[in-house]
Amino acid sequence: MAGEDEDRDRRTEQSMRGSRLGRKRGVQPEPNLWVLSGGGLELAAGVGAMCLLGWWLDDWLGTRPWLLVTGACLGFIGGLYNLWKQVRRYL
Repeated sequence: MAGEDEDRDRRTEQSMRGSRLGRKRGVQPEPNLWVLSGGGLELAAGVGAMCLLGWWLDDWLGTRPWLLVTGACLGFIGGLYNLWKQVRRYL
């Protein structure tokens, strides 16, 4: 009976470890590889999407290569901002 209670308490503590309610103040969460790699993919997707938009606008407006370069820079800045928002939780 006592062993079952201890197992249940341990499982409850483990399940609450990742939730906001179970997190103690001042304790940093452990970095999750999938969350951080997702941030890298968001960075690449932001750069790629803005490059494609800039390329399309350059073709439409005849301003090659300026909007492509501008789109790449904006995508890089936006992707880094999103990556920073995810990483600073672990610092």
